[in-house]
Amino acid sequence: MALVDRDDVRELLTSPDPDATLIFVGGACRVVPADQVEGLVVVSRRELQGQLSEGGGEGEGRNEGQGNEGQGRVGGRGGGGAGAGAAGEVSDERLDELAHRLDTVVRELGG
Repeated sequence: MALVDRDDVRELLTSPDPDATLIFVGGACRVVPADQVEGLVVVSRRELQGQLSEGGGEGEGRNEGQGNEGQGRVGGRGGGGAGAGAAGEVSDERLDELAHRLDTVVRELGG
């Protein structure tokens, strides 16, 4: 069973909150505003859009260090302008690929 799936990635990309963040808490992924983060930070929308605009380069799915209160941070380089990589422009196959990579890293970090 996947911890991060296509629907989680799509929800993050289509969130109306410009600072949306995908977190893993209580055994499930949730999309929350950046100021409401708790648990393991999987990736921010800005980071994910940057990966999409860069074609998902080497930075994707690596541990970016620790945030407040031991929150792990998963994801790649930031970047990507407003609207870059909106879920409507991303194929289901690409969403699945991103979800798989993020799922792998969450598992490696003990999610």
